[in-house]
Amino acid sequence: MPGPVTIVGLLKSTVGLGEGARLALSGFKELGYETRYVDVGDIFYWHKNIEVDLWVSAGVGEGGLAIFHLNPPELAMVMPLLGRRLVKNKMIVGYWAWELEAIPGNWAVGFRMVDEIWVPSVFVAEALRKRTDLPVRVVHHPLRKPIKSTMGRIDFGLDESAFVVLTMFDMRSSAERKNPVGAVRAFRRAFGDREDVILIVKVGNPSEFMDVMNNIETEIGGAKNIKLMFHKLSREDHVSLMDCADVVLSLHRSEGFGLVLAEAMLMGKPVIATAYSGNMDFMDATCAILINYTLVPVVDPQGIYRGENQMWAEPDIESAAEWLKRLAQDSDLRGSYGKRAQENADRVFNLSTFEASVRECVDLPVAGGPA
Repeated sequence: MPGPVTIVGLLKSTVGLGEGARLALSGFKELGYETRYVDVGDIFYWHKNIEVDLWVSAGVGEGGLAIFHLNPPELAMVMPLLGRRLVKNKMIVGYWAWELEAIPGNWAVGFRMVDEIWVPSVFVAEALRKRTDLPVRVVHHPLRKPIKSTMGRIDFGLDESAFVVLTMFDMRSSAERKNPVGAVRAFRRAFGDREDVILIVKVGNPSEFMDVMNNIETEIGGAKNIKLMFHKLSREDHVSLMDCADVVLSLHRSEGFGLVLAEAMLMGKPVIATAYSGNMDFMDATCAILINYTLVPVVDPQGIYRGENQMWAEPDIESAAEWLKRLAQDSDLRGSYGKRAQENADRVFNLSTFEASVRECVDLPVAGGPA
């Protein structure tokens, strides 16, 4: 359908959906497509915003393709507020992400509002295809190796010679799903009180669920080789923190995609991760250390994930601890995993792959860039 590509979403938000929207906007622009944006952050005012250049805002009656980086409950809120004039003559795509094998019942409203659905992983696609006959297409984020700031270990209060493990999550994404407690237990089992190793637990929005945060702090128990980090970082400083790590650890119970893991691999970091859910689109045993798991019923004290018969992964803590010890002892092993991680991530997330996925859906004119 003639017209520009319009990205609608939380384009200034720090949440994963916001980052996904920004990646799509920059990816289409880099490929030479005419791009527009609609930021709906004012509607969801509780999200923290960052400064970002979004180029050209959308106008009325432009046609083309509108991609809503909003899950169905949020889409149902936004669409009436935008009005029909903004989406008139546009093909409507919902870019959705979910972290469990069954889609919530209240997502049904979204099926009536879109022409097709794009998702970041096969895991999400399989969950959605159980519920709809709409086209569901896997379109990976067009990632690039992220840009870091000048901050280094000294700036973050880290010993230059220490073996550093990083796990990070946002409390609004469910601590139980991200499983920092599992990361702490694996680290403690591997290293005890050793002073030449450090685990960084980076927490976004820790005050959102203080009872859950208190439980995490209780699990850490004052261990001097575990460093909790709460302060908000710029995008570049966030990348620099990741660059300080020797290993990135994610003993998640489920991921719709796994953006932190993908970026770590693009940076050439060895990754230890649960062998389950969205991250398996860009990981295998050759390029990541995959931890076995058993499926268990979902129990989320924050109430973000619920529903009968919902399951997610319980990773093998002992296996993760053994791998942490091996990587700490063998820098060559770390280097080989990091090299293969970067090579695989470059293959999966390059712009050519993104464009091929998009062109399977709709053939749009470009604004003078590569076709």
